[in-house]
Amino acid sequence: MEFSNKDFDTFFAKIYPVLEEVEIVREKWLNEMQILFKWFVAFLVSVPIFYFLIPIEFTILQLIITALTFYGLINGKRQKAFKELTPIFKNKVITELLLYFYEDVRYLPRQRMSPVVLTNSLLLGGKVKRTTGDDYTECRIGNTHIHFSEVQAWGIYDIFFTGIFIAVRFNKTFTSKTVIMPRSNVSLYTKVKIGIHNEMNIKLEDIEFRKEFTVVGEDQVESRYKLTPSLMHRMLEYKKKVNKKVAFSLIDNWLYVAIPNNVNLFEVNLLKPITSKEFMKTHFDYFELLTGLVNDLDLNTKIWK
Repeated sequence: MEFSNKDFDTFFAKIYPVLEEVEIVREKWLNEMQILFKWFVAFLVSVPIFYFLIPIEFTILQLIITALTFYGLINGKRQKAFKELTPIFKNKVITELLLYFYEDVRYLPRQRMSPVVLTNSLLLGGKVKRTTGDDYTECRIGNTHIHFSEVQAWGIYDIFFTGIFIAVRFNKTFTSKTVIMPRSNVSLYTKVKIGIHNEMNIKLEDIEFRKEFTVVGEDQVESRYKLTPSLMHRMLEYKKKVNKKVAFSLIDNWLYVAIPNNVNLFEVNLLKPITSKEFMKTHFDYFELLTGLVNDLDLNTKIWK
């Protein structure tokens, strides 16, 4: 299913009453922070008066102490605002977005993809020891079951990956592993080789695909069987669409997709109205992109018989 601007307008009209409820909470916290900020500005304006009444050393000390105090108060208000607004925004607004796009939705805002799943994908260059992240979602698009979340994956000492991780379940089970990595990401490809037994470069006839991706697998025949001309074309198109170094793997009965991204999604901005169309369009476009994965790769049809 493809979504247009008209579809967004329809959704925005539907969700607007909910956005207004959340906006009331945002404005309350913003007003409290603005009052604190005005008091701080008033203090700064009065500093020259203190300069003539008390020693300069005391004036500077008082200025530093007051500035730190106001900063602490304003930052405390900001943290409390996020703590109150985030669950409201996610439980009401993001949940409505998910239900608009998908079926059989299970949304866990504080959860993320399991380290075991990330390790099994072979896309992150090694064993994932722990993860941070949020907005774990399970849902269905047509006949396709999809899992995704924002995630930051850690090894023993460093970060492997930051971005969006997607796992799509198939009814078809493969006997070998196939990993499709961006050709420009040589270091990650080197790490991936560690996770594949009897690894070999898969020889493909599609020249454009070979320019963009390096394919490694355990079985030359099965890997070529998985990567049909149609699927390779769709992977190329999806990579262009997301404009990221997207990587794929086909393992057992799963398709895994890793999309690098350093932007924290689904967060409110205290300085911008939640009722803004531009603000909501950003979130709408994200889910439209995920829906596009199923459509663009044609995952609702039987690629393999």
